[in-house]
Amino acid sequence: MRSTRCHSCAGTVRLQRPRSYPYRESGLTNVVLLGGVEIEVCTKCSERTVTVTREEQLLQVLALSLLRKPLGSLGGAEMRYLRKVCGLTQQGLANMLHVRRATVADRERGRSTLAAEGEFVFRAVVLETFSQRMREKGVSHLDRHHRQELKDLRAGFPRLPLQESRRPRKATRIPRTDGSWRIPRAA
Repeated sequence: MRSTRCHSCAGTVRLQRPRSYPYRESGLTNVVLLGGVEIEVCTKCSERTVTVTREEQLLQVLALSLLRKPLGSLGGAEMRYLRKVCGLTQQGLANMLHVRRATVADRERGRSTLAAEGEFVFRAVVLETFSQRMREKGVSHLDRHHRQELKDLRAGFPRLPLQESRRPRKATRIPRTDGSWRIPRAA
């Protein structure tokens, strides 16, 4: 049973369930969750506690969603997110891409960008590493339909067009339905 008292000041806690929530805790500024979030706010000291339902699954679904975005649409923060979800250090990723660690750091900070071919190679490395990680015991929180999406993405990856997207970056909106986070459909 959830406490209705603040852990800091023993004040009364008010529960909020927002329809949408900007999920900045992910390290990305353009992710909006549609449901699946509870916010406890103390009426006395204003302390906030945010709880995301099945957050481990959400983080992996977000990675899948980013990998499905059109070529040329990944920013530095998204590249950093994908690297971290794969459990890679900047040096580890640099070794896999045959570049210097400083190059990876510059791209993640937005100081340099990747041409379509470079992003294609980055995605290939991250997709394979992510897939391997999801096969490790106790790591994957993906549901059956998520695992199928990952399998389909890997199977179709070599056919991705090598042309950059000219569309502006939109917020990634991740809905929660039937107790599971859903992968947004590609635009």
